[in-house]
Amino acid sequence: MNVLPNPILRLGQQAHNFRKLTSNQAVTQIGAYAKAMKANQPRLEEERKNRSEKLKEQIKLTVATLGAVEMSSVQAMLKDETELAELAPSVLEVLKRASGASLISELESISEHLTGVEQYLLEVFSEGDFNPQSLWSRTRRDALLAAFTQEHSDAP
Repeated sequence: MNVLPNPILRLGQQAHNFRKLTSNQAVTQIGAYAKAMKANQPRLEEERKNRSEKLKEQIKLTVATLGAVEMSSVQAMLKDETELAELAPSVLEVLKRASGASLISELESISEHLTGVEQYLLEVFSEGDFNPQSLWSRTRRDALLAAFTQEHSDAP
């Protein structure tokens, strides 16, 4: 029969740890720690409850947000991304690196113009202009021309 050794007795066999652990100083420190933990228990329990509630709220918000996403829009985005990867992989890489919550508000501010932007990009891509630098130059040029035309459309 194989008997497991008592871990408390083993402590005494290794570098005299048992004496250190059972000294008056160690027992006093352990008692002080237990007393401090007991005194702080209501505060710690309140903090745990608050964190738990916050996490539950964040989970509900995440579920509601992700639940509002329509699968058809995800499928359409995946299809568009696949097409873009075939046509212009370097542009896709630039788009993938663009992230951040600040971009959401910027996108919302232009959402009413998205149909026009989509038409514009379809024209640009149909001409085979696929690298990020040429797209940047072309869109900048076209935006300046559009602003100039709008500014001077009142002129006779």
